Amino acid sequence: MWADSVKPNGWKAYVVPVFVFLLLGMLAISLPEVLGNGKGLVQRTYTNELGLRLLVPLLLLKFLAAPGCLSAGVPGGLFTPTLTVGALLGGVLGQVGTMFLPGSDPGVYAIIGSAAVLAAATQGPISSVAFLIELTRHVDALLAPVLLAIVGASLLSQQMEIRSVYSARVRKGMLAARKIVLHGTPLDPLATEEFAVATSAATLNAVQRRLLTIGDPLFVIDNEGCLIDSISGSDVADVKCTIPTETMTAADIAQSTPYVLSNCSQLEAIAALREHCRSTLPVIDTNSGRFLGAIADPG
Repeated sequence: MWADSVKPNGWKAYVVPVFVFLLLGMLAISLPEVLGNGKGLVQRTYTNELGLRLLVPLLLLKFLAAPGCLSAGVPGGLFTPTLTVGALLGGVLGQVGTMFLPGSDPGVYAIIGSAAVLAAATQGPISSVAFLIELTRHVDALLAPVLLAIVGASLLSQQMEIRSVYSARVRKGMLAARKIVLHGTPLDPLATEEFAVATSAATLNAVQRRLLTIGDPLFVIDNEGCLIDSISGSDVADVKCTIPTETMTAADIAQSTPYVLSNCSQLEAIAALREHCRSTLPVIDTNSGRFLGAIADPG
């Protein structure tokens, strides 16, 4: 959530990723394991191939690398990095544990750690158990400690944050989908509030409620606040017979919509409204591409 909220815009979107990758490359000269999604690192941690001198710096760097890259605007996954951090954390605790319990296997701690962190981050304890069983193929003997760790991690994480790493992004999109009114553009005199906004992940019920309470048009935006398409009441009726309603989202219903840029003149905007025979058109920021609001023909 934090990484998504601080992504650079404008010229910074070109400079910041270069700086982050340069720093990451310099670190990788000494620790090449810091690169990649962590799949190989997880395997080596499970088989106890890494000592404490490698596990500690890798844990710190991997914990910072994923959010660092995401905050720089670089697209990336969440599942494997979460699994990697959990394995490294469990591996560190396992190495420390062997000092007090000689003969114990640090790889076992790594498996338990990855299961616990994965369950806490995704808020999916059952799927985490199933994934670890499939991934390791020999976790049956560890099922009791794995289940205890997953239950404990899930309960603790819910006390701190009820959203998962995935639903937090959806929440960000929902916040971005609040109604926006133009401000600070040449088109401000044409601004209208006669429109609705929804995130692309909004359910069919949410879409229908907004259309009933506010009416057409409903503009669909992504998690970054950029316009995707628009929806009208007729669009909902057209797709109901082709897509199961229980899985339908705003992205499934949305249709292509014309728009105007924020730096165009009022005369150009009015001409666009009349050319497309629309009572309302969305306004897109010329620099960032984000949805700024909507305009209506004053005539």
